[in-house]
Amino acid sequence: MTGSSIEWCAGFFEGEGNFRINKAKGGKTYPCIQLAQVYREPLDAFQKCFQAGKVHGPYGPYGTNKQPYYQFVVYGDEAVKIANLMLPYLFQKKKQIEEALRDYHS
Repeated sequence: MTGSSIEWCAGFFEGEGNFRINKAKGGKTYPCIQLAQVYREPLDAFQKCFQAGKVHGPYGPYGTNKQPYYQFVVYGDEAVKIANLMLPYLFQKKKQIEEALRDYHS
């Protein structure tokens, strides 16, 4: 790994990210990690740490008192790999990931 530490990434993900199983047309499912943030730099650091995924944006602003935001996304086996690397350092999101992966693999 390069850039920020896995521990830092896990903390950032704990506050700003989510892990879910998306369903594509035709019913095929795939894992996804997503983080959104008004500041691009932390998302770039997360992407650099794992050398995976992409940062998109800016999007918006939408509504009143909103700022444009950026989004990091990674799909498939890379999302599972990143999730497993972060698992030892997670608290609330650990359960979210474990449940999603259990459903995905069953």
